[in-house]
Amino acid sequence: MRRASTLALAAALPLISGCGSVSTMPGSPAAPEAVSSARSTGSSWMRERAAKEPTLLYVANATHDVSVFTYLNGGGFLQVGDLTGFQIPTGLCVDKAGDVWVVDAGARTVNEYAHGGTKVIRELKASGRGSSPQSCSVDFGTGDIAVLNQFAGRYGETGNVRVYAPGSHEGVKYRFTTEPEGLAYDGKGNLFVGVNDTGYYFYGPLVEILKTGGAINVNVIGADLEGEVAMQWINPTLLVGSQSYFGAATAYKLFVSGANATVVATLNLTNTQKLGRFWRRGSRFAVPDGHRDAVDIYNLSDGSLYGTLDDGVTHPTAVAISAIPKK
Repeated sequence: MRRASTLALAAALPLISGCGSVSTMPGSPAAPEAVSSARSTGSSWMRERAAKEPTLLYVANATHDVSVFTYLNGGGFLQVGDLTGFQIPTGLCVDKAGDVWVVDAGARTVNEYAHGGTKVIRELKASGRGSSPQSCSVDFGTGDIAVLNQFAGRYGETGNVRVYAPGSHEGVKYRFTTEPEGLAYDGKGNLFVGVNDTGYYFYGPLVEILKTGGAINVNVIGADLEGEVAMQWINPTLLVGSQSYFGAATAYKLFVSGANATVVATLNLTNTQKLGRFWRRGSRFAVPDGHRDAVDIYNLSDGSLYGTLDDGVTHPTAVAISAIPKK
């Protein structure tokens, strides 16, 4: 069990005791600073059939591109496209329309693409000197997109989460004094953020930013989480990945009630050595392994390995599965 970190949301709200903090404020756009990371070469491409595929697996690679494959519930992978022009793609998320958002930490942007498309629909730019976007999550109810930033460059601030309403380019900023690691919306519009409360290997507390306003610290019972960069809501539980520095990765199903999150299932991801940001679709979830240059598909019920994609991906950092919305 780990203590929760502190957060405080606006001056009018009480401070919650602990070791870190978060506050909220409207953001203001700023031009991104020049970065030296090399962009991927070549042009983005997509097979004509890609946009008609019911599900597509997007894989963000450390080689500055995002590979796109057919998914077929984890049963068949055929590369149908490749998105290029990124510097350091670190995160992916999908909205209700099936559009894919690509987080580029190097360029400090988050770009939206249609399912099976190659053109940028919308671009969000990281605001604040030194901000480095890492991951994102979408609230299906409102269409809000939350972007997690690290190293914001302000005194006493190691990262923040900025929430953008549809059409907004400014967003609302939630500032942390302990480093945010991962985030995920639940089915009711509440946003969970995993934070690093030690500055070393071990992580643990969760912060829940409530849709109704304010936020609470959530204590994890039954596990010491390590490097919780992978998070996704799977009703009625929060699936959180934990990367052991001495063995294989683990995923925990957490049942959240008030200020406590209790482990109700432990999935041992025995095939995965370096856990990236995973994605769930149906009864399975895809897990990128940056060490093995692979994406492992696990059964959500017991964590057993279903299949592996190990061709066409290089040091994957994140995956997402896009689906054509049902009419």
